[in-house]
Amino acid sequence: MEIMRSYFAQTSCTSARQVLQDALREMPELAQLEAITEILTQSAVLDENVSELIDAAWSYLCENDLWSFKYESMDQYRQLINYREMVKPIIQRFRRSDRAKFASVSLIERNWGVSLKNSLPQEFRPRAWSKHMLCLLSQLSTHCSHEDALRRLRKSMEERPRRSRHTSTLIASDVQRVLDRMRVRTKRKGKHRPLAASPASDASLQPSLVTQDVKLELYTWSQMVSWSSTCVHHLRYLASLEIGEAAHVSTREECVLHLEIALFNNCSLRIDETLGQALPYLALEG
Repeated sequence: MEIMRSYFAQTSCTSARQVLQDALREMPELAQLEAITEILTQSAVLDENVSELIDAAWSYLCENDLWSFKYESMDQYRQLINYREMVKPIIQRFRRSDRAKFASVSLIERNWGVSLKNSLPQEFRPRAWSKHMLCLLSQLSTHCSHEDALRRLRKSMEERPRRSRHTSTLIASDVQRVLDRMRVRTKRKGKHRPLAASPASDASLQPSLVTQDVKLELYTWSQMVSWSSTCVHHLRYLASLEIGEAAHVSTREECVLHLEIALFNNCSLRIDETLGQALPYLALEG
């Protein structure tokens, strides 16, 4: 956070690269890594907060027709703010992120049997739940019980590098540290989960030939069988239908998360379509 504060306090003629180099010059390499990691994670949270504000501002403007007090049409106002190139992509990205956050929360609450609010003690509960934080916690919830997770998270917070001790609340790197350690231990023990036959094992199912309906049937089938009973090879195949080659190096939990999000997005899309069909009739009745 110190480097970010320093950068924002500088004049516009000072480059970010120069500020960064000046701040890191006297640090050992490990400390540099921690500082860079902090910048990247905090910047993601900042970007998400700004996106949420922009989405809320646009919704408020539309709901109250504020543009009409000065401009002849909404199109004229959109051109003024460069809506299509600047504002719309931010809003779309935020709303996709919001759906992903909802899917992560659903996983956490289902796996741990508690509400999101009660998933962490108040003394280290984050002030804002970022998409990244929720994604990591949802992965952790598939690895261990709620009680075990809290114990591991407390220990991880105690072992933070010095530069990350500026806050007493949980941060994403605390959760990531726990997950990394659990993965290492799992590899050492050589644990294998039970396998289950899956439609995805059919070699004839090439990703480019799989329709959206078939994808959803495969995801739903695997979910019904239970994710834990489906081997990681098949989960990676299914996840590759959503995220491509990245799935082949993803963990079981990451694959499941992407599949859960895909199922949730499909459910949301069907709800939107149903509402879209019903709205004209509702308007007529009004």
